[in-house]
Amino acid sequence: MMVSLNILRALTCLNSAQSILPLSPPHSPISPKLTGDPCIQIDGVWKITEDCVDPLYSQPIIDNETHETLPLPHLRISGRFEGTTVDFNIYLPENGWKGRFFQLVFPLQNSTASDREIGFGAESGGYTVRASGRPTYRGDAAAAKVGMMIAREYYKPKTNKIYGYIYGGSGGSLVTVGAMENTIGIWSGALTLVQAVPVSINNWSIRALAGLVLENKSVEIEDALRPGGSGDVYSSLSPTERTAFEEATALGVPIKGWESFYETGASESLWESLRTVSGAAVTRMDPTYVDDFWNKPGYLGSEHSSLGEIFRKEMLDYKTSIISIRRGVNQIPVGLTLEKAPESARTYWLDIILLSKDGEALGKITVKGRNDNNNKTVTLHHDNDLAILSLLQEGKSSTHVTDPPW
Repeated sequence: MMVSLNILRALTCLNSAQSILPLSPPHSPISPKLTGDPCIQIDGVWKITEDCVDPLYSQPIIDNETHETLPLPHLRISGRFEGTTVDFNIYLPENGWKGRFFQLVFPLQNSTASDREIGFGAESGGYTVRASGRPTYRGDAAAAKVGMMIAREYYKPKTNKIYGYIYGGSGGSLVTVGAMENTIGIWSGALTLVQAVPVSINNWSIRALAGLVLENKSVEIEDALRPGGSGDVYSSLSPTERTAFEEATALGVPIKGWESFYETGASESLWESLRTVSGAAVTRMDPTYVDDFWNKPGYLGSEHSSLGEIFRKEMLDYKTSIISIRRGVNQIPVGLTLEKAPESARTYWLDIILLSKDGEALGKITVKGRNDNNNKTVTLHHDNDLAILSLLQEGKSSTHVTDPPW
């Protein structure tokens, strides 16, 4: 995860009032042993203090110690917690330590800090802690405590207190908030970046919903918001469109962002995020969601409302055949010409299910296309399964074109 160095520098402001500890020559670290009473749970939530021992992360093991020169001379301590998947690295600068440490957190990160993180920490008078990511703060807290034990032995400070600062963006912001709400004495301050909020299954969904509902008014919206425009977005909107716009605004989409309608509500990066994250999350959590959405009462797909009508109008569900296959490098298929083009004015990613002669599903590929009766072509996504692509046959492959689950 890349974080602006200017943003990272802002972290030092959190500790500006702290006194600078006198520098001491470093010593070799010891193998840490966590001691204390077990940490407790309150209403199912683990409360972690500097003095308690988390039973899941009670046995740190040091695997390696190396002296490294880049991005600056430092001692790197590598370890892990027995019986868990969490490992960690602690980067202790040889010079300039001023009694603090910095720790970046993110649910999917590994335990290797970037040169930028290490350099920022050292420049700000701190060592750097990095633990492999988990959805909660417990592993990060345990790594921070191990780091403080090692730092006390390594730097031999005159005071026992070490000031720690935790920071994280997006998913890491949730870990950061969880840490500050449920730990005591481990970190002295925190900074959240790109704060994540639970507004929907995934946060991109609200932009996509607004983009779908408002697409027919995209020109009017852009004209109103661009320099010289009226600024009145609502004058051209129907009640349903107005509600969708207001909901997106209330959930954090800035009004000025719609000045570039495509980038905000229908961009390639947005659809890719929906395809790879939201779609996977929905189908994993609720495998029957797609069928339920279109067929069961209580779901928008079957709702008798103007919003339900918008969704049903965009629904694609038909069978067709492959007329020709366009191939790229190494003869890998990159595009298809279908007997029948997708019946939608929108250009977006679709699922195509390849069918056998008996109508059995052979596999699924992702394509992008729109209603174009001139060439009826669709573009294949670059990461389709090559084994499935090998099943494509001109004039013989029968397909089922559908909307994807997202």
